[in-house]
Amino acid sequence: MLKLLREHFFLPFCSDRSTIQNIILRYCLEEELNVVMNEKSHIFSDTAVFQAKSVKSDWHGDYARRGLYNVFAMHARFNHEAFSSLLGPSATYVTILRDPADAFESIYSYYNFRKQGPFKDHTFEQFVKE
Repeated sequence: MLKLLREHFFLPFCSDRSTIQNIILRYCLEEELNVVMNEKSHIFSDTAVFQAKSVKSDWHGDYARRGLYNVFAMHARFNHEAFSSLLGPSATYVTILRDPADAFESIYSYYNFRKQGPFKDHTFEQFVKE
């Protein structure tokens, strides 16, 4: 799979993939691959569909125009047109599937629902029953 990264590789948003993201980004650093990055976070958006204009940097325009990006491994919602504009039409797309119940519990914890909103102080089990 790491050989794929030399071509053009995309790993979209999904729960529990930060370890894979870390491995890929370390490999990219070692191999001097060009990675689409977000200036402020490892997530472009967890609600909005990704737009290429979301990538903001001094060098981005040149990299996008010249097709210099090799890898997109940030959390983002899939948008084939936007990713193709950054990685080229021959990009390989890979994702990780997770059991929906496990993903839901992970989201409950990640967004700290136990400490906010109408379900404040509910355990996960109570949250699900409500």
